[in-house]
Amino acid sequence: MLWVFGDSFSIPSDTIEKINSERASYNQPSIFPIKENWIDIVSKKLTDSIVHQNFSLRGCSNEFIYQQLRIQMPNIAPGDYVIVVLTAKSRRWLLKDWPQLANLSLIHISEPTRLLSIS
Repeated sequence: MLWVFGDSFSIPSDTIEKINSERASYNQPSIFPIKENWIDIVSKKLTDSIVHQNFSLRGCSNEFIYQQLRIQMPNIAPGDYVIVVLTAKSRRWLLKDWPQLANLSLIHISEPTRLLSIS
């Protein structure tokens, strides 16, 4: 079994359509649709299957990636493969329930309503 932990560079390929929908709501261009990403290709090479456990989250910090790895460690068996994709060291996990908001340069709080938005 392949286990994957990381940020947007390692998210599952089936997540792309959901992201495209979200991007459209912010008037941003779609991400190029793909049938498989590099994780699927590596999974096929290592395990002869694209089935893998993926705990990646776009926009997260290395602290979140490490926490996900620690939580899953008891489930990883000898002979399994693990890929950890690190993100920018500037990202910080500040909001427990929103680990995807670790890229502070993309977060804006508007005045006077103080609404949180992501660029």
